[in-house]
Amino acid sequence: MMLLAQASVVDRLLGLRTLSTQAEGASVQFANAVPAWIVLLLVLGLGGLAFWSYSRLDVPTLWRRVLGVLRWASLVLLGVLLMMPQLVRPNERVEKDVVVVMVDRSASMGVPDAGTAIGAAAAPSDSTRDSQARDVLGALGTELGQLSRERRVALRGFGASAFELEAAPGDGSRVVPELVEATAQRTNIAGSLSGVLRGLAGEPLAGIVLLSDGRSADGIGAGLLEQLKDRGAPVLVVPLGSATPTPDVAIASMQAPGAAFVGDIVPVQATIELLGAGTGEDGQPRALPRGRVELLDATGAVLDSVDLADAMGLAASVSPAGDAPRARPTTSPAGNPAYAVTLATRAALAGRQEWTLRVVPEGVDLSTSNNAQGVVIDLAPSSMRVAYFDGYPRWEYRYLKNLLLREAGVQSTITLLSADRRSIQEGSVPLDALPRTSEEWAKFDVVILGDLRPGLFTPEQLAGLRSAVADRGVGLLWVAGAGFTPSAWVGTELADLVPLSLGDAGSGASVPVHAGPVLLAPGPGAFGLGVMQLGDTPGDAWPEVLRDASLQWNQLRWAQRIDAGLLKPAAEVLAVAQPVGGSASDATPLFVTMRYGAGRVVYAGTDETWRLRFGRGETLTERIWVPLVRLLAKGSFARLGKPATLEASPSQGLTNQPVRIVARLLDQTLLDARPASLSVRVSFGEGGGSGSVGSAALSLAPVGVGQALDGAPALATFAATYVPEQPGEYVVQSDDPLLAQLGLEARFRVSLPEDELRRPQADHALLASLADATGGRVLLPADILAGKVQLASLLPNRERRTLTAPDIETLWDKPLPWALLIALLALEWVIRRLVRLS
Repeated sequence: MMLLAQASVVDRLLGLRTLSTQAEGASVQFANAVPAWIVLLLVLGLGGLAFWSYSRLDVPTLWRRVLGVLRWASLVLLGVLLMMPQLVRPNERVEKDVVVVMVDRSASMGVPDAGTAIGAAAAPSDSTRDSQARDVLGALGTELGQLSRERRVALRGFGASAFELEAAPGDGSRVVPELVEATAQRTNIAGSLSGVLRGLAGEPLAGIVLLSDGRSADGIGAGLLEQLKDRGAPVLVVPLGSATPTPDVAIASMQAPGAAFVGDIVPVQATIELLGAGTGEDGQPRALPRGRVELLDATGAVLDSVDLADAMGLAASVSPAGDAPRARPTTSPAGNPAYAVTLATRAALAGRQEWTLRVVPEGVDLSTSNNAQGVVIDLAPSSMRVAYFDGYPRWEYRYLKNLLLREAGVQSTITLLSADRRSIQEGSVPLDALPRTSEEWAKFDVVILGDLRPGLFTPEQLAGLRSAVADRGVGLLWVAGAGFTPSAWVGTELADLVPLSLGDAGSGASVPVHAGPVLLAPGPGAFGLGVMQLGDTPGDAWPEVLRDASLQWNQLRWAQRIDAGLLKPAAEVLAVAQPVGGSASDATPLFVTMRYGAGRVVYAGTDETWRLRFGRGETLTERIWVPLVRLLAKGSFARLGKPATLEASPSQGLTNQPVRIVARLLDQTLLDARPASLSVRVSFGEGGGSGSVGSAALSLAPVGVGQALDGAPALATFAATYVPEQPGEYVVQSDDPLLAQLGLEARFRVSLPEDELRRPQADHALLASLADATGGRVLLPADILAGKVQLASLLPNRERRTLTAPDIETLWDKPLPWALLIALLALEWVIRRLVRLS
């Protein structure tokens, strides 16, 4: 208080108005400053001059000295005033440096592997990476509070990009961020760091504290590292989760038919991939822990299951004539070791069935969120209409005819057509005339064409059949023979529906036959489609008696030798013919299938399956033909009773990848309307409809041509492409006035290509490389929790001090120094008068 009082007195005496002599940093400076040595010489010179001027006066010595001192003081004071003294206070702006704390908020933070000790065997624990991050931030709270007094602490969360976090309420002694839920489906560490650098452009950056598991969809590029180096910002990384990759079993993909008949064997195919298993000393992926894949119904009952073997990642060697394994080692689209698994069950109940595919590993599994997927299948009562046309009553015709007649739920129209177009009809439903248009062919679910000349049909009839297959999902079954099928069909309207490439019309192309008998064996595509399962249960691929070449009854005496090179690109082999006495490498395709538009085609390169009745009665032939007919009828069943259909393909897509939306008009009244386009609405989120998060209108353009009743062309198929940008479930609904009352709906699910939980293992190596490249350090969570880490000692001081124009108040023009000078001169004059010098 006394110092302040004294400063106030001095300020008043000097007449200071803007500055105080006690102001922080204030000092006296000279506007006309001269070097100190000159000042010293001047002071000494002025002193000598002052004393010399009074040295010869006849006055007492004491007065001479007093007068010399007074003159010296006056001259010195005058010299000081001539140097123009002033009070100066420099202005310095201090900009605090920034410490950024970034916390990963992606979905992988929910993985429970944070309890695994460094270097210990990897295994899930009850502690998630998110809880570990919260513990670490709690331990750093006090130190961050101390740093916030001297520096600015910026809190950021990040997923696909960085965003601001608020500090939890408190007295400021601790700084702990309030974390949002870790739900981001994608992590971009590099992109988030770049965003933080842009947001703090121009500010001094002391460093970045990064808490993450290291799992990132983008890499750390050289450009980002250069930016961090230019800013002088070390990245201190806190690796979360297990340092040792923990194996994780996941369903990579799944396929199942959308519809089937009651009693069918319904196959469900899936790719089960193994993540984070690492490799052994031989470079091969480590084995998957033993477990099983289950197919469950809505009640949780197990419909089928497959055991997984410890052969994950090893190449499978399966002969063309061998059984296709139900769990075959392969590689997933992401390049991970995987199993291609096929489960099958015989459908028992009609109606919409909701099944679940579930992986149940017995050993270590990092995350259970990717272990199950649902599938919806429409099951119809076993009721089909089948039309069978053949050219002569061969043995295969007789047995196939009898099979259709006695099969429950099959309404058959069976016709033998002769060269003069006379016919012999059998079956449960008579045929008044051969179908002519697509609509008339579409009354049948499956059409079987045997060994007959194409000239028995008119071009219009064949074009109608092709349209019924392509647009209406009618199935077509070819049963080859020695006379006309398939060579005579080259160049006809149905040539594209033969799954063999036989050249152009007039080329004389034909398919050779095997010189001797052959054994029938399943092909690689059989089990996946639920056909050629001749065993007693859905899991039995093939009876052993059919492999025994010593038995005569299991040999087919006539079979076409189809070269694999003749198969069209979309063709799948359902069964092969292996010559008796030959090896598996001699086997050739015999039963082949392919999709054609909305329908499916099956080609049988033999008419000798009737011989199998000598061994097992009708059982084996039924297990060959009935599933094939049912397979072909599924395309028609999916549209049964519907005036129009709406489909989305693929049903499981990726963001920014096209999804094709297709509407097909099946009812003649809709076709007669001849719409120029159809409008639909694609809704996203909350199940679609009025509760959806967002929606977009889409116009479907015509792509197919059908036939109206009056013979004029009518557009039947409309399609457009939609590109989803967000992951989630999408619903497609028709809002076109023509279809608004039909309740048409299609659904598809979209996921991110780099979905967090598709690969949940931590990537601590990426974090370590980031720290090393920026001059930072790796801070282990255990060390932070133990109080062994001091952030202040690891972060450089990057505060920025900027000098601006100083505050100045002159002293030389104040009254006090001039009054003092006058007082000194007056005192000298008074003394001179006293000693009689003036």
